[in-house]
Amino acid sequence: MKRGGSGEVAAARAALWSDVRSQGAALRAVGDDAGLARELSVLAGFVTAYDRVLLSGMGASLYACDIAAAALRAHGVQASTLPASELAHHGPRGWDAPIVLVSQSGGSAEVLRVAEKLRGRESLWCLTLNPDTRVPGVRRMLMPGGIERGYAATRSFTSTVASLALLHAALTGERCDLAAAATLLEQTLERSLAPSAASPSEALAAAAASLAPVGALVATARGPVTGLAAYAALVYMELCGTPAFALDAGMLRHGPIEAFGPELGLVAFRSADGVAPLTGKLVSSAHGFGCPSVVIEEEGIDDEVALDHRLRIPAGRPGASALEACLALAVPFQALALAAADARGRTPGAHTRGSKVTTSE
Repeated sequence: MKRGGSGEVAAARAALWSDVRSQGAALRAVGDDAGLARELSVLAGFVTAYDRVLLSGMGASLYACDIAAAALRAHGVQASTLPASELAHHGPRGWDAPIVLVSQSGGSAEVLRVAEKLRGRESLWCLTLNPDTRVPGVRRMLMPGGIERGYAATRSFTSTVASLALLHAALTGERCDLAAAATLLEQTLERSLAPSAASPSEALAAAAASLAPVGALVATARGPVTGLAAYAALVYMELCGTPAFALDAGMLRHGPIEAFGPELGLVAFRSADGVAPLTGKLVSSAHGFGCPSVVIEEEGIDDEVALDHRLRIPAGRPGASALEACLALAVPFQALALAAADARGRTPGAHTRGSKVTTSE
């Protein structure tokens, strides 16, 4: 959709907010979908038999894969990721293990090229929201809810992470409670927004205002939530039109710290794990060099961090996986990016150069 009249702009904003607000219901639908659970169980059997899996996609789909792969590797499952654009042209030779293509539309040019290239393989799968997807030679895993209308990825991202959390549970034996995750997400969304409005809370609006003047943004994290930082950078560029990138908090200290200053905004994600204090030290360093800094974190992290703004999600259930934590941690950032777009004079959800589905390489 190109930016047009006021009606078109309003429709773009409405579609995006509809997807944001429907994420809790979408997670419950993923958890209740017997057909999806059956296909994920079959896939888990293939992964176990081959002892490895390759997850691939583009954009937000790929970053959801990165989150899942990191969580799987932490449990000894040999999971790797590769952009579909690379898999289409420079994929690993001799790979006979399962490959999962992730595409909310099922129609991204690179995903279709990979499917054509690998047609006939027994263990090629596609995880999608599009019920009309019929990619020849690919076993489809359909997430409920239909294709995503809003630009950028919100519901499609959390639905994908939720689906991969079910795969993670099947492979590791860890419990996955998407109903509890949905409730936590909805509580987080309510906390992030002003009462009864599709607008940011006072705390979130202040954080967005601090980022509005910056020339670039870096998103950072450590551990399984690092993929969430990459997702955040992508969404920020799409909604705010501002250059953004993601780096692991450890890598950010190695050289890129030279870019710290008032022109660079910082968003850091922290889950309640052993590396949270290390990310906190990096945030304090950035703050000391004048970077407008926002931390999005789980409650229960009590170390001292120097920063400008802190956005916390309610405490989740004990023992929840990193994938479940990412579902709620994504929500404040979605609202933050929407508010920052408004602060920069851009209309969230109205794209002027790209399109929702990229159909050419």
